[in-house]
Parts: sequence; structure tokens; C-alpha cells
Amino acid sequence: MSKEFNNQDGSSDSRATIGPSISIRGEVTGSEDLLIEGNIEGAVDLKDNTVTVGKGAKVNASITGNIIHVEGHVTGDLYGAEQVVVHGTGCVRGNIASPRLILEDGARLKGSIDTEPGSASAMNVEKTRTAAADETAQYGRMNGDAKRNGSHSVRSNNAL
Repeated sequence: MSKEFNNQDGSSDSRATIGPSISIRGEVTGSEDLLIEGNIEGAVDLKDNTVTVGKGAKVNASITGNIIHVEGHVTGDLYGAEQVVVHGTGCVRGNIASPRLILEDGARLKGSIDTEPGSASAMNVEKTRTAAADETAQYGRMNGDAKRNGSHSVRSNNAL
């Protein structure tokens, strides 16, 4: 699943490719650049790398990357540590957090934009806090149900 491509300086690199006939549900992580030409549902977390959503790709996931290029369709939030580029063929339905943002002529975006320095990492922290709050609220509902039924439950997280 790797392709070689030439850089502007003549050197060549390789990047992982999710081809057009591939569909993935879950979390995609790694430490190399990624070209998505297929379908992903879940999360893409390549915070130190470049993520490219190709023209025919359909991504229903949050994407975290150093640089993110969108040429296809993304439904989910984008967290670019350095830059996010939505090309003329790109469509994003979600929020974008990155210190630099390029929206080419024809690009479509429905969501909010945050270009404050460090906003991408701040949004990831907020996403983690929100998930933790949701889990806490769910535990509270379960614990309340147990008390109403006359039983008690104890939950302990002994992580140091």
C-alpha cells in the first residue's frame, strides 16, 4: 500500500495509500504520510505527517495531521498542526483548527475555523475532555439507575 512520489527537489519519498476500493472503519494511526483514495469512517491520527484526502475519497472521520490536504469529501473535524488546504474539489463538513488555512476557489466548507496558534492541539484536548465528560455522565446515569433499583456499584480508576 505504498507509492513513490517525487518531491520538488527531485528526491523521492513513499507514502501509504488507502486505495479507492478500500473501506476502513476504526482508527487509522501511523508515522508516515498517507494518501486516502477510498473510504474511512472513524478517526485518522497522523499528527506528525501529511494526510491527503484524494478527489474520489469519502471520509467520515476526524483527521489529525501536520499538514492536511482535502481534495475529496470529509465529514468531521480537521486538526492541522501546521496547515490545512481545502482544494477546489474539496468539501469539508466540520470544524478546522490550524494556524494556517488555504481555501482554494471552489472549495466548500460548512463549519467553524480556528487559526489561533496552538488551536489544533487545544481542540484535541477539548475533544478528549468532552469524551471524558460524556463517560462520566454515562457512569452517573448508570450509578443512579443502580441506586433506584436498590443496589450499589463502585467504580475505581487506580491509574497513577
